[in-house]
Amino acid sequence: MLDCWSFSCDVYIVRTVNQLKYLIILTFLSVSIQAQDCSIDISGTPVICSPQEVELSINGNVFDAQWFDSTGTKLDTGRILSIMVEQSTTFFAVNRLNLGNELIINGDFEAGNTGFDSDYFESCVNGTMPQGAFCISDNSDYYHAGWSECFDHTSGSGKMFITDAANVPNQKVWCQTVNNVQPNQTYAFSTQVTAVFPTAPPVLQFSINGDLLGEPFAAPSDVCAWNEFFQTWESGPNTSAEICIVNQNTIGQGNDFALDDLSFRTVCVDSAEYRVELEDEISVDLGEDRVVCDGDDVVIGDNRFKDNPDYSSVWEDGVVGSVKTVNSIGSYSLTVEDVNGCKGSDTINLTDIGMPESLLNQDTVVCFGVHDSVELYAGSALNVVWYDEERNPFSGERYKITKPGTYTVELVNGDNCITTDQISVDTLCSRDIFFPNAFTPNGDGLNDTFEAYAVDAYGFEIVIFNNWGEIVYESNDLFNGWDGTINGKNAVQGVYVYKCTYTLLNRESGGLKEETSVGHLTLIR
Repeated sequence: MLDCWSFSCDVYIVRTVNQLKYLIILTFLSVSIQAQDCSIDISGTPVICSPQEVELSINGNVFDAQWFDSTGTKLDTGRILSIMVEQSTTFFAVNRLNLGNELIINGDFEAGNTGFDSDYFESCVNGTMPQGAFCISDNSDYYHAGWSECFDHTSGSGKMFITDAANVPNQKVWCQTVNNVQPNQTYAFSTQVTAVFPTAPPVLQFSINGDLLGEPFAAPSDVCAWNEFFQTWESGPNTSAEICIVNQNTIGQGNDFALDDLSFRTVCVDSAEYRVELEDEISVDLGEDRVVCDGDDVVIGDNRFKDNPDYSSVWEDGVVGSVKTVNSIGSYSLTVEDVNGCKGSDTINLTDIGMPESLLNQDTVVCFGVHDSVELYAGSALNVVWYDEERNPFSGERYKITKPGTYTVELVNGDNCITTDQISVDTLCSRDIFFPNAFTPNGDGLNDTFEAYAVDAYGFEIVIFNNWGEIVYESNDLFNGWDGTINGKNAVQGVYVYKCTYTLLNRESGGLKEETSVGHLTLIR
């Protein structure tokens, strides 16, 4: 039975039904809000090949989204972040949906110095604000001559908490106790903070019920630039929350800032991170430029990318693969691309080494009775091979022979760059004296001087004439030959006449015999 007391039963029933309807609506709204999904992830370009602007996008139900770099510096708001990336960087996004009612009283300070506690003292005198003091006001530069003129965050014309922070550690800047906390809920506490003087900006630390909340927040040094200090808190079994802000910076010079728009309410919040890697350009190495024989097969390329599925390689002529064989001189370029689209290239130039030139002397006569050996020289090449008459090979630029015969040399710069030459070396050992018929004064150590060879020679005199009968050389030294110069200058190539007077020991009679020999010699350059 319904007891109506002094009220009309009809009125009471109507009021009860309306209250029930209101309760149902509130419950529906609460369930609807709590059911909101604020989870997010980030998509974008994970790898870039050079510094460039990238675009990152938040996926999910985006409410109040903010972007930060790895240092915690706020970059932008909203679903999309477009930013220049010049090095590998991790980006963070925070998505927040405020659910419940605001629980901070006078969070925008429009009601003045009320609703909060502080270890600081109020001082609103024009001029120099003392350290450890604060004032609720609409303009910061009024209280200190060195401060910038900053305005509140809420509207630009309202009030804010302005302070010359204390240099005493652990003093509470602002505190408020919230009693209507719901257990097992996620709450967010935030405030806007700005430096009013650039030196030594504040380092703020939140605490709830004496427990530190998150990491200290180092405010940027940019004056009048509001930044949000935000942390979440799980209420657990708590039904009240004593919220405090402590400034961990105790530096006396500077450390001046303002607070505004403090907030504490239930929240759905999620965060995500995204790494953008800046790859170094792919290093392609075709080696140093090379000198090769035109027409020979030459293998070029970079073996590091051969048969590697993570890379695709193509040459300038469209040939696929990191290694190829070419047989003509010219420039060749290889471009390598990885699975992320990053590329690198290199070019190698092949120039013609040309046919080798033989410098082998003309056929000559040597007295092996006087000389134990003769050294042959044909010039330089990538490979020099000599052969005697039996085709016995010898490798090397210089070939020392000890007997007469015909000798063949191959100067090899490649399969298609081979020069072949021959020289015949005869022996002639006169009993009296031997004169070569040619010499090559080119400084190669072979036949560089014209000299007579003899055994047991005594009085010796030689005179050499040019074609006009002029004396170009004379000597009394058997072992000091003509070096092919006249007065220190190179004599011209050609035929010269020599006249030599000498005395030899006659091996049959044992006596001395004077002889004269006249002949021709050829100077070859």
